[in-house]
Amino acid sequence: MLAAYGVGLGQDLLGSGTLGLHAAGVAGGALLTLLVRRYVADSGVFQMLLTVLMAVVGQWLAFLILNYWLRADLITADLLRTSVPLVFAGTLVLYPLWERVVAWAFGSRSGPEEHLA
Repeated sequence: MLAAYGVGLGQDLLGSGTLGLHAAGVAGGALLTLLVRRYVADSGVFQMLLTVLMAVVGQWLAFLILNYWLRADLITADLLRTSVPLVFAGTLVLYPLWERVVAWAFGSRSGPEEHLA
């Protein structure tokens, strides 16, 4: 979770947007991803699609909440129509590579079956 927030904060610092917006968005995506991994068995493609979908939904939900909270016009309908599908497709392409890198660096992750014991 801290790493996700750090990646988002890095995006904010390198970009010229609102400081903390990407950090909160990526952290929101990580929260929903952790929820999926906790309660959905590791079933290959289905879990991968659900994980990526929930990560994108969590990220944009956090963006929308912050946009409303700040009363800003940062997110428009045109932005949602163009950006969300691109973010979903890009995340879907990069997710298997990222999973392999994480498994190589930290070992395989535990699934929900191991938490029940």
